[in-house]
Amino acid sequence: MKIWTWKHSGFHGLTTLRVMVPDTAKDGDAMEVTATVAKRLNDAVCGMADCRCGEAVAGQDQDMGPGEHVRDIWIIILPKQGATVRGDYPQTA
Repeated sequence: MKIWTWKHSGFHGLTTLRVMVPDTAKDGDAMEVTATVAKRLNDAVCGMADCRCGEAVAGQDQDMGPGEHVRDIWIIILPKQGATVRGDYPQTA
């Protein structure tokens, strides 16, 4: 395992983000993370409860688990190690 670090330049300013990834991880990989890690990353980008910026790093999806059981999963796309990534803030209602 190794630490993957990048900067997120978004609505609330510049934030350094870090996440543990497998040694084989590379730029552009989609990686499943736990709900706790997703919350930590998303809160680092925008942790304001009443904010409407809608900005997030981890996205939620669903996956068919064993026995046709649907489970929620959280995904991040790894940017280039050390890069500064511009945020996307759709200004939700």
